[in-house]
Amino acid sequence: SDDTGRSEVVAAWQDPVGGWCRVMFDRLQRNLAIWDVKTTKVDITEETLGRHCASMHYEFQNAFYERALEHLFPEMKDRVEFGLIFVEVNEPFAVIPHALADVLEIHS
Repeated sequence: SDDTGRSEVVAAWQDPVGGWCRVMFDRLQRNLAIWDVKTTKVDITEETLGRHCASMHYEFQNAFYERALEHLFPEMKDRVEFGLIFVEVNEPFAVIPHALADVLEIHS
């Protein structure tokens, strides 16, 4: 933990439709920005990043994480940000943070 946020934060809540839900945020900032770390064997470029995100359907994870925070912090509705940090597992081991909305826009 530090003054900007916490890592590996677990949240559980009962969804309005009745089921219990649980998430673990890789990094949750104090302003409720979410960062999720993804490792990849793909060389990270704008083109491969967009295709990879679309094929993995990260927009569903984004929606679920936003749903969690907006349920727990209703005053943050429509203000939650979701970003991905991509880490290449092969040399040169690039590390690239990217807002999911930007990545999906590149691919469309």
